Amino acid sequence: MEPEIEHHIHNLIVQRMVAANQSHQHVDVASTSLMLPVNHRNEAEYRDLVAQIMNDHTRMDDGVLLQALALQPAQNEPPPQNTTVYYMRSWSIQPNTLRQILASWVENEAEYPETDAWTHFALHYRDEPLHVRYIGKVTGAAPISRHHADSARAGGILGNFLNTLRQVDPQAFGNTQIYEFSRMRTTGDAITRDTRERIAIAFFGVDSLLNIQHGGYYNAYDPGDEAFNTFAQRYHVAFFNQFSRYAARAVNGQNVWMDRLGPWVDEIAQVILNQDPNVPMPLGDTIMQQAIPRTVNGYTILVLIGYDITVSNYRYCRAFFDTSRSGNLTKDFLCRQEAWSRGQRRFDSALFDTSPFPFLDVYPWLNRTNTQDAAVHQVSRYMGIVRPIITVTFKRMTTSMAFSNFLHFYGILDQRNDSYTDLVGIPTLRHFLNNEWVTSDTNAMPPETMTIVIPHIHPGFDRYGAFSRHLNELLDLTWTITLIIGEIAITAARRTSFPRSRNAVVRQVWHSCNPDMPGSLNPRLADAYAQLRIIKGNLNDYRQQRQEQQPPVVRVAANDALREASRVRMARYGTAEHPPRDPERIQQATELWRMNFPALHIHIDREHQAEWMEWAITRDENVHYFASAMRFVGMQRNHPLRNALNRHRPEGFGPGNDAWLEDDDLIAAAVARWADAMRASLPEGHFNPENQRRRRQNALISQNVSEYGFTSRMEGRLVYIPKTSPASFRWQDGVHRRNLHLRFPNTIVESNLKQDRMFRLRFLEGGIGLDFQDGRQLEFAGTTVILTVMQLRATAQDGPTLWRLWRTERRLLGDIVPEPDNDPELIPANQRRGAFRSRTGSQHIRGFRPIYETDSISLFQLFLNAHFPGGGYITLLASGYLADFNAQYPRLHQAVPIQPLLRNFLQDHTEHPGYPEWLLWTEDIGTHAGNFLPNIQFLRPDARLDPASSLLVRSGGGTHRATMIRFGPPRPPSPH
Repeated sequence: MEPEIEHHIHNLIVQRMVAANQSHQHVDVASTSLMLPVNHRNEAEYRDLVAQIMNDHTRMDDGVLLQALALQPAQNEPPPQNTTVYYMRSWSIQPNTLRQILASWVENEAEYPETDAWTHFALHYRDEPLHVRYIGKVTGAAPISRHHADSARAGGILGNFLNTLRQVDPQAFGNTQIYEFSRMRTTGDAITRDTRERIAIAFFGVDSLLNIQHGGYYNAYDPGDEAFNTFAQRYHVAFFNQFSRYAARAVNGQNVWMDRLGPWVDEIAQVILNQDPNVPMPLGDTIMQQAIPRTVNGYTILVLIGYDITVSNYRYCRAFFDTSRSGNLTKDFLCRQEAWSRGQRRFDSALFDTSPFPFLDVYPWLNRTNTQDAAVHQVSRYMGIVRPIITVTFKRMTTSMAFSNFLHFYGILDQRNDSYTDLVGIPTLRHFLNNEWVTSDTNAMPPETMTIVIPHIHPGFDRYGAFSRHLNELLDLTWTITLIIGEIAITAARRTSFPRSRNAVVRQVWHSCNPDMPGSLNPRLADAYAQLRIIKGNLNDYRQQRQEQQPPVVRVAANDALREASRVRMARYGTAEHPPRDPERIQQATELWRMNFPALHIHIDREHQAEWMEWAITRDENVHYFASAMRFVGMQRNHPLRNALNRHRPEGFGPGNDAWLEDDDLIAAAVARWADAMRASLPEGHFNPENQRRRRQNALISQNVSEYGFTSRMEGRLVYIPKTSPASFRWQDGVHRRNLHLRFPNTIVESNLKQDRMFRLRFLEGGIGLDFQDGRQLEFAGTTVILTVMQLRATAQDGPTLWRLWRTERRLLGDIVPEPDNDPELIPANQRRGAFRSRTGSQHIRGFRPIYETDSISLFQLFLNAHFPGGGYITLLASGYLADFNAQYPRLHQAVPIQPLLRNFLQDHTEHPGYPEWLLWTEDIGTHAGNFLPNIQFLRPDARLDPASSLLVRSGGGTHRATMIRFGPPRPPSPH
């Protein structure tokens, strides 16, 4: 091969590795050229063919690859001992077979984003096969025997693909072709073996193979010097130094912990013996040894909880950190963190001390069938013995159990659009409880049971979909966050004198790491959380780039499976037993409350126990609790006609786009389609006058018109003000019916009962207020409760309509209210969207573009471009505290106070739809400071909180946080 082509292939492979943050230290031209025959052709036609294979091999049959590459049919005989063979498996799959495979996976809720492009192929290339390929290596055995072993396994994308292919197209499964890379055999060391596999995968591109990972036993992650320097400058992790200095020596507490944990291990051993009478005897010792913690001043700092033991670790009684791939990868991440915290660029994982990281599996046995209760029980018992301040959870199911306070596996509300990565790295406060408490007579939480749960990505990676460098960055930063919180926990533990409450120590740590309390948040964690959000956005962008939009043809196959899943879910949460308000019903509701199933709290938050209990004890007997909760959510969140008309939505509006419900003409057309469909199934005479009169009479008897009807006058209108959601009321606006939503402060009334939260609307000079039903004006803390006109205008969903309603009612009351020059209500709702808030979800932010000039964030974009075109360093401190801030922190005077600049800017843009929202945030910038960061990060992707944001300014007899943000120039426009 000509030298420049040889280097071209090497460079492309290296580029692919670098793009994934993979090490290419041992990848040279000689090793990459092993993919090609020794006596290859040199003409331009051959070079173009190799380039085409590297860019897209899936539409090229095996014969082309055999001619171009160093491939040969795999042999049945095993290679010499310790020889590693590299192979390619290939399947020629017809489009119809692809559709059947995907439909089968949907029915079984097995989703792999990497294969979404198959659907696109199956629809657009109906007569052309897709060539699906997998690259692998095997040592001391023939590739064919490895294929047979993989065919017998059901785990992972490869096993699922093989088993499904065997079911839907036995002929294609039987025609599996296996080839060996003839020049790649090696007896070299582990680095050489891994490097060659990574070269073969990078040659074809991991995105176009059935492989998910980039090859090798390790993922060869190398974050680079920039990441090292960033870590050293920002985070200053002292966990390892502090732990080695203050933690009790492991040998000192060994016997004590063995006595405490002995009964726990005995229970696990009994479960295992019931499954496997031939269980390896030392397994209990292994479970015990890796679970023993080292304490600081008597406190366990943290524990790690995995999901299930590997077959190898089970059979050979090995600990998590000994030889398992997941354990070694975790150890590599921790070793890098320790080395970097000591200012060292390189590390040796063989020298790593694992004793600061006690570990247990949820399933320390192989058979998980019918052992869920035993798994939850053993974890809960361990937590009650060890009582860690911090609990690290690997994998969604482990985290879901922790979120349930270690009572069951359903602590995360499992919706199809949920992303586990949204939870990763964000600490949350939980308790470790047990069933004895659930059935007890007390509502009080058991003492000393708090723990801070930090979800992590499972170190096995492959079950979490597309692998990218961003996933490695997420793993790294999550460990940084965990170690910083661990360092805070060590400080709190060693400065504590007994008999101080253990919960008090946990609360002290929580006070410094709670992401929802910026006033007390550790500055390093504030920076890390901001960076975490950016990395998650990058990871989701990467995954979206790898998928095509999945067409409806595949989704149709999921309907039956989804219906069955709904039935299973309803059965899981039970039905209302015994009559409403019966003592036994109250006991059932109490136990459900304590079990903390998120699916049963989607309509009433756990902060409002009395309201939830009232709902639970008043359901009719035999009603499914889950179905009732979902019904309440639909009533609170959706347009009243959504459920009825959803199947008749107009073309061009996808399943998640309900903007058509704001258009009366589109609603009318949908109603017509719905009516046609209904008439087709109704009995003859359904619409005769007598039947219609009877139905109308029954409806009026059962309906509370004063509360639920549409009325043209809203002054004095009876309205229910929920504590956890906006109030909903219906306005007859001429010929249009408006269902409006208005959120009042949830503290206006202490009671959660509906009868205590019924009020009458009053349209006052300054806004909308409330009266009790007896005519008394509602006040809170001695002040009239009122939503000002500016607050009405700033309401995200109904602001312009609420503003017009207020103007209409004030005129009817005799007031003179002029019309605005530019009515924002004339702007389509999807083009006057509100700005992001501190709790806005990442999925909403990712799908926000394009920005319309009438969107609220567009106004802020104009401001940033006018005052900070090249970036800036700003403070969100209120102007009244700036003098004290500059006096107390003179070195930070270069931070530009944004409040006066934005206030003046807004005075020139009062007609912009986003003006009310930004004015409210600007005037009360201390309260709304958290809302600025996500908007700046969206417009300036490198924006981050400055560590100085931890500074408190003493002014006016109080303390105030100085939130500081650094950011660069705008994002360059995307090429079209």
